[in-house]
Amino acid sequence: KVSPDLSCLSVVVKISRADCTEFVIKTYDTSLLLTRHEEIRLLASKYVMIASAQMELQVIIQQMCEAWEEILRDMDSKLLKFAESKKKHNGGSVSNDFLELLLFGTTSLELQSFLLQDLTDKGLKKLGFSIENSYSNIQKLVVRQLQRVSQNITSHLSDLHGMSQWYDKYGVLGLNPDKVRAAVQVAGAFAVSASELQQVIDTSIKNFKAFFRWLYIAILRLSNEHPPGEINKMTQHDIKFVADFLRDNFTHLLGEDEDDEHTTSSSKTQGFKLEKVGQYLKKEDLVQPPNYSDNPWIQFLNSTTFHRDSKILYPCMQGKSILQRKDLLDEAVENAVLEPA
Repeated sequence: KVSPDLSCLSVVVKISRADCTEFVIKTYDTSLLLTRHEEIRLLASKYVMIASAQMELQVIIQQMCEAWEEILRDMDSKLLKFAESKKKHNGGSVSNDFLELLLFGTTSLELQSFLLQDLTDKGLKKLGFSIENSYSNIQKLVVRQLQRVSQNITSHLSDLHGMSQWYDKYGVLGLNPDKVRAAVQVAGAFAVSASELQQVIDTSIKNFKAFFRWLYIAILRLSNEHPPGEINKMTQHDIKFVADFLRDNFTHLLGEDEDDEHTTSSSKTQGFKLEKVGQYLKKEDLVQPPNYSDNPWIQFLNSTTFHRDSKILYPCMQGKSILQRKDLLDEAVENAVLEPA
């Protein structure tokens, strides 16, 4: 029973023994409910908002996982088989074959066979459509929902951090400023990671479209067919996208650096990994994390130390997938609210 003024809670406990039954009255001092009931209500409302946003975030990530398809695994395996065949017969490299096709319009017999028999124009069109459709759906979820919800969580936690500074009202309830601040940092880093994923998707769509368009034209020409006029012309911008794609995906894979003394055996057996979005939707470290070494802001931060303990800048969760970052966020939020709860 709770007293009318909420200052005390009385509980009757029944204890059954072999020879008798005992009743015990326990009385608890709940004066904190009396003196801080308004603060507790505000705190609880913030908890509800954060918990609701976390549940919504989980649903969004699940929808992203469902929208993603392992559509490039088949092409990865075909490229790997092609690379192994070249290495076995003449020791040539896949990247050299594709670069010769891009720069001079000539192909080796192995590449010609790969394009006309293994890949085919119909298979390439189907693959390109599937990739663009899947990536576009994920991108919509990231831009319209993931970023919004992650920013909402950061905002609510920032409010909690402000409340925790007022010890007489909220600190006395167990709200720890340091733990809440740590949760704000993790939430902010997660919000930044949503922008990172959006940039990876945007770059991947542009590069894949240019790469597949170029391959489609090459396959039609090898088949002695005339490409449609609307796709036959490639600008210097398109060629740069293709060159960037070849550089990022074909230069450090199986068989490409076989004469390099510093190439490890593990790097030679990784296989082809053209797809960079799906790695964000697995509970494991990123296989191909984005390279920010040329980013001026990152270079500036790496050259200074003033920001190490900054309460304004959010840390980067480099090398972690979205699912891993979500787990870190849930853990930080739980640590922040565990003591008051």
